[in-house]
Amino acid sequence: MKQIYLSTLLLLFVSVTNSQDELLQGEWVLDSIFDYDILIEYPVNSTSINFVDDEITINSFCGEIYLSSYIVTSDTTIDIIDIQGPLATCPDDTQNFEILPYIVLGNSDAEPDELIYTVSETNGITNLNLYSEFIENGIPSGSSLFLTKVTTPNTSLIGSWYLDSIVIDDAIYNNIYNNESLFELEINASNGAENIYDFSGFGVCNAFGGTILPGQSHLTFTDLNFTLQDCDDTPSMIFEQLYYYSFLNDGQNYPFGFSFSITGENDNQILSITNPTNGNKAVYGKTPNTEILTRTWYLSRIEIPGNPTIEIPNTESPSITLTNEINPITFRNTAFGDGECNAFMSDYEVSLSNGDYIQLLDFSPTLAFCESDYESEYFNIIGFPPNNFCEFEIINNGTTLTVTDLLGARLVFGDEPLSISENDLSTTLVSLKNNPVNSKMNLSVGQTGSKLSYKLYSIEGKLVKEAVLNSESIYVDDLNSGLYFIRFFNNLNQEQTTKFIKQ
Repeated sequence: MKQIYLSTLLLLFVSVTNSQDELLQGEWVLDSIFDYDILIEYPVNSTSINFVDDEITINSFCGEIYLSSYIVTSDTTIDIIDIQGPLATCPDDTQNFEILPYIVLGNSDAEPDELIYTVSETNGITNLNLYSEFIENGIPSGSSLFLTKVTTPNTSLIGSWYLDSIVIDDAIYNNIYNNESLFELEINASNGAENIYDFSGFGVCNAFGGTILPGQSHLTFTDLNFTLQDCDDTPSMIFEQLYYYSFLNDGQNYPFGFSFSITGENDNQILSITNPTNGNKAVYGKTPNTEILTRTWYLSRIEIPGNPTIEIPNTESPSITLTNEINPITFRNTAFGDGECNAFMSDYEVSLSNGDYIQLLDFSPTLAFCESDYESEYFNIIGFPPNNFCEFEIINNGTTLTVTDLLGARLVFGDEPLSISENDLSTTLVSLKNNPVNSKMNLSVGQTGSKLSYKLYSIEGKLVKEAVLNSESIYVDDLNSGLYFIRFFNNLNQEQTTKFIKQ
């Protein structure tokens, strides 16, 4: 009976140790070391430890390879038998990343050294803690190695990805500021390490980068670094801050794990990276997004609840231009545009608190009398608070902008004028050579075959000067400092509005 009992215990022990041994098997990357109550994090050189059968291979901080062996003694301990190879040193190792793994995974005498180990999993990331306890001057002490399991990487991650949208607290924020240089995420295999990827990216005026450990559906950010340039509060900068601080670095400590999925093929691939603790997500594509807010938009129709839709005549091209330029007086972004008879200047703000919203502030139209079927409705919806706190959306592959106010009235814009035959502004080709302007505004005037005249308005919409343009300069030394806009006309019913700052 005793023999059967002892055999059962032996089989149970072998089963437990084998299952625990399986947890140790594979490659692990060193994240940090805890030694003498000091935490040392983020080695600048990769250190990996590979458990295969009863052998341990250490690819060290200084580029050496050490071999050791072990046996499993319980479900929480292993005995280290020996280590081969002399301890190396290198100038980069200023924090003992070379010597401590060598000591912990070696043995100090002829007797096996016991290590206490724990394997845990969090958010799909497997972690290993190896703890070596020893007595120094009669006082118990010890060192711990903290490692992350290396899984077979999903090589589809490698390449350039372009941010399409982010989801923060269930609100979707579309990247409407993209081009080939903004919000790109570049992922590449790290030099000399098959299972470590480097990543980098750019926003509006800051950059980020770091290292990830990729798996098939999880990736671990082992470190993340940002530049910290202070930029103007342009809409694209506000979006950058949301992307950086509410998704990439949402207060978590690194290393930190994200889940990811890749769907589609070739240029239609979509990469979704999700923070498992709060569900926040970033969605990337293989081609740059074409949805851009800051440009000129042309009004095509007005939809007011309970009223017939107002279609803009195809002989008209009312517009709004949203710029990334800052008003030097209010420190807000500037916008300008026109209706049928009048033009306007304005500041605007974009809110990304719970979706995409825009509001024009200090709306200043010119005051010409106008028997228009749409201009007053257009200006009332977009220009006057509080109802002009508008939700906006860019659709149809970036060619359509919809703006909806608090009362449900909606403006629909396109990316091209309704009519480009009679009022093609590109044929006028009037541009400012200097802006801001001191005493004289220098112009570049195209060969239009007709005389130009102009009207100059203050930011309040007051006409302050008008004349025929007889040269390629206009003297403005009699104007006070501030923001102005100027409308050019010719006898072919072509016109162009632009703005300038008088210093």
